Amino acid sequence: MDGIELLEGSAATKRGAPEMPPPLPPPAPSDSTPAPGSVFQPASRNHGRPWIWSTAAGLVVVAAMLVGILSITFVEGLGQFWPSRIVELRRQDGSILLGEVRDRGEKQLPGRNTHIGRRLLRVGHREVTGSNDFLWVDDLDVAAESFPRDAWVVDRSEYGRLYGTLGAVKGAVSISEALSRGADLRSRLEAVRDEMNIARDRSQLASLEKRRKELEAEGSAITIEWRQSDGSVVLTPAVNVIGAWAPNSMGVFAKLGHYLTQAWQFVSTRPRESNTEGGILPIIMGTLFLVVVMTLAAVPLGVVAAIYLNEYAREGRLLQLVRLAIANLAGVPSIVFGIFGLGLFVYTIGAGIDRAFFADRGHPTFGTGGILWGALTLALLTVPVVIVAATEGLRSVSQASRDGAMALGATRWQTIRHVVLPQAMPGILTGMILAIGRGAGEVAPLMVLGAAVKLAPQPLVDSAFPFFHLDRKFTHLGFHIYDVSMQSPNVEAAKPMTYASTLALLLLVLALNLVAIILRNRLKKRFRGSAL
Repeated sequence: MDGIELLEGSAATKRGAPEMPPPLPPPAPSDSTPAPGSVFQPASRNHGRPWIWSTAAGLVVVAAMLVGILSITFVEGLGQFWPSRIVELRRQDGSILLGEVRDRGEKQLPGRNTHIGRRLLRVGHREVTGSNDFLWVDDLDVAAESFPRDAWVVDRSEYGRLYGTLGAVKGAVSISEALSRGADLRSRLEAVRDEMNIARDRSQLASLEKRRKELEAEGSAITIEWRQSDGSVVLTPAVNVIGAWAPNSMGVFAKLGHYLTQAWQFVSTRPRESNTEGGILPIIMGTLFLVVVMTLAAVPLGVVAAIYLNEYAREGRLLQLVRLAIANLAGVPSIVFGIFGLGLFVYTIGAGIDRAFFADRGHPTFGTGGILWGALTLALLTVPVVIVAATEGLRSVSQASRDGAMALGATRWQTIRHVVLPQAMPGILTGMILAIGRGAGEVAPLMVLGAAVKLAPQPLVDSAFPFFHLDRKFTHLGFHIYDVSMQSPNVEAAKPMTYASTLALLLLVLALNLVAIILRNRLKKRFRGSAL
């Protein structure tokens, strides 16, 4: 039988029946120790996790810092427009204070380990209190506290705010009519003053001066009486009253309407009281014009340089040095560019233009800091960023697109213009976004040039030819924030304006970047669709 089985097995093998493969050796356990001298080392299950957690923690810290900065700016910037309640404090000595509580804190009693609360009260009335109309009041010094419903906040064009109760209204039927007529007269007075700034004819100036005095006399005939907490009466011309409201008697919807009105006035009116109050309309316009002129100068120059470096220049050591220099220029401090712009644009080019075309004028025209020189200086500051981004955009275009266009008979310039540049436009717009983000907030070069000022004497745009004056000085949001926060004599009064101006600068840069981002995304979709 054994022989028969053996023959059947050999016959099956000859007929081609598959042989069973030998069993595989059992796999080694995952935690087995490698043989000595083996190159292979098994990776631990936790290998790399500490680095992953550290990078995630860094991202969380950066995000928290960003959210914190934006939250403080938004809360403090937008919170100043909400009407705060007016409090009346009767002190232990019998005196009465009326105003808004702007802050709270604590202080330690001298010689004791005891802290008492205190509040920062804005009392206004700067013609009496001086430049500092804020007063710290200890809680121990307060005998009684109330919120009178007939208390008013009076926002004036001079001497800041006033707190009191409404008295008699002269020259008008009601307080609302007096405020309406005062606002109309104030706008007409501002228009006359603007015409006087650009007028050059003596007869025209005399006529405008006469008109201004007539409007001022008409405005002084409408007055409003305000009774103070000490019993005195303040007589205020209606033309000098920017706004008046009684927050303690206002409902939620009335406060919301007042909030929107105050926010609109902030972005649509001019600053006053050494830029610590009022609006920022000319400052926003100056910043916007500066960014536009800077972008028009920096982007074409950067794109042209990137096209030459990527499409025409030969590879070599000189080209490597040029690219290295461009990369290093992106990290040069901005004040160095300001000094360079002062020497090149103001003292050389501007002075030469004045000698050639404006020698009859008794003052420099282009030989001093203006918006043109400020924009060109910032363009030199941001053009390395544009070059780097545009170069990356050009490199992203495939060589097959270039070869296909040239194979159809197109020249190199036609290929660059009609094939390469459209496909590289998203990268170019990325460079423009980075340039706007950096150039919009730069202040040091503008201060060195003397282009940005606290208060521009003449507007950048008016009815006189050439309508847009590149030689004039301007106001800038970055310089305005620095001036209000660092140079203001009244620090507490400047805080709301500082936060609101910072918020306006962030929103302006965000709006400009959003426009560029939308254009970039549309171009990406367009070429993605054409590729499909």
